[in-house]
Amino acid sequence: MILLLLAQYLSNYDHQENLESETIEDDSGVYSDRSNEENETIEYPLILKIQALGEERPLSLGTITIGAYPENTIVLDQNTVSGYHAEITGNGSMWQLKDLGSTNGTRVNKTVISQPIEIKEGDIIRIGPFDIDVCLS
Repeated sequence: MILLLLAQYLSNYDHQENLESETIEDDSGVYSDRSNEENETIEYPLILKIQALGEERPLSLGTITIGAYPENTIVLDQNTVSGYHAEITGNGSMWQLKDLGSTNGTRVNKTVISQPIEIKEGDIIRIGPFDIDVCLS
């Protein structure tokens, strides 16, 4: 639903002139950037689907954190999730997952990761009891 609203929002801007720079965001991060200089829209195609919460989170450029503390970009409030459990860093075309020294570890496709790993469509990240599907929009 968020993506549908975002697509409608972006399509409305295609008909306006004299755009300087526009950023569309919500509390999960920046989704897209519109620059009049190049007259192109950059979309960030990676989406995290958190099954247990019924949420989908589009990823923006930069770094997001995942953990139990409310300061994280994605909060997974459960006692087997560390306060600052993991982070995902992306540049729009490549995304990397890093465990932040969590107590119970971070898994990608059932394998515990010990160093940063590139994530891609179809991967399943497991943090505590949460399965997070990595998808392209």
